[in-house]
Amino acid sequence: MPNFDLNNLDEAEFNIALENAYAIPSTAYFDENTTNIATLERAKYDYLGKNARVVCEGDSIIAGSAGCPAIFGIGAAIEGLGFLPNGYNVATGGETAVQMATQIATVNALKPDLVIFGGGTNDIKVDSDVETIWSAILTCIDGYVAAGAKFVLVLKVLERFGVNAFTAPQEAVRVEINSRIAALALSRYEIVCEDDISWFTTGHTADGTHPTHEGSYARGTYLAPILQSLFTPRPIYLAPLSSDNYLQSTSRNPALTGTTGSKNTNGTITGDIPTDWFLAQDAALTVICSVIADYWGKGLNGFRMQVTGTASGTSNNMVKLRCNSNPLNGAANGSAWEGWWRYALAAGHAGINSFGTEFGTTVMQGIDRRDAVNDLGIAMNGILRPGSVAPFSAAPTTAEAEFNFKVYVKTGEAVNFDVVIGAPYLRQIEAERLI
Repeated sequence: MPNFDLNNLDEAEFNIALENAYAIPSTAYFDENTTNIATLERAKYDYLGKNARVVCEGDSIIAGSAGCPAIFGIGAAIEGLGFLPNGYNVATGGETAVQMATQIATVNALKPDLVIFGGGTNDIKVDSDVETIWSAILTCIDGYVAAGAKFVLVLKVLERFGVNAFTAPQEAVRVEINSRIAALALSRYEIVCEDDISWFTTGHTADGTHPTHEGSYARGTYLAPILQSLFTPRPIYLAPLSSDNYLQSTSRNPALTGTTGSKNTNGTITGDIPTDWFLAQDAALTVICSVIADYWGKGLNGFRMQVTGTASGTSNNMVKLRCNSNPLNGAANGSAWEGWWRYALAAGHAGINSFGTEFGTTVMQGIDRRDAVNDLGIAMNGILRPGSVAPFSAAPTTAEAEFNFKVYVKTGEAVNFDVVIGAPYLRQIEAERLI
């Protein structure tokens, strides 16, 4: 394969790289001198592709019925890799691993390639013993793998604090369960887990148990190298100039070239907007726009928004960049779509609720730090790729068919953020991948 810089490809180079993607020996990405048996075995195993099916099972820490769902932080770790089928998060608050072991068929019905599993904390809290809990966890793992899952990410059981803290005997069970999870990940190539959770403190929780937005994001950061190692290298798959990007094949300017885009008149909007794109807001903010050449790689411009002011209006006000030609107008009844964006949010931001993207008739809130943007203020870089929803029940109309990137802001509060977005990608989900 030619020695290309995968982060700086032009279209011709990208097509050559894509053609050669599967010719690269998987062992080239691993250190063959390591003594880690699991890593050596994984070097012989298939990578997950960009649309590998990802399904979540667990308790409230995964479900998000209290605190910030773990999937938001994990979504940050995956950085846009993996397809989230409709109903991908089957986790239920309050459930035990023993209960999850009776619901394996629910997970397997979604045909996962990767299962993100988090269970055990509620078992420990009701004084279940080590062997009962461990047997249930193994039953779940073996059930998923037997049905075709290539990998299972087993999350360790987090410590609890304050009034929700484990008793000394319960804490001993937690430590033993986590030790067994780590040992299992070293002995079986299809199992992966966190290396360390000692960083998790009461300051990362909303109530001593459930992670806050900051806690969820921090966990995702620790998981990033583990999860990303399971997927084929990102630049091959996430370049927007490939022919399977509907925005590219229908000439909707996913490279964000040009400066003749348009805007609405709410608030103050100045500067350049990419050709065939439209910037809108309903919060009366000041928005300074610019197009940055080659920001996301050769030929892939970035669109920068520097936003200040006090957000006015009703709840869910936003600033959004949308495709001016409503690409899904008239999309077939029964078709399903997904899309994603890259973004880089500078540190010091304030007044943001969340990021989101919308296409067709359904608002799609991204898994990647949905709400986790809330008040963190730290620099955040990633890919906003939401979970999929049900296919269209009717062909969308012109007014319903836009494709956009949204920044939801807090009404009545001071807003200040600097974000660069780009590399938009829109595709129809293959019929065989719909459940």
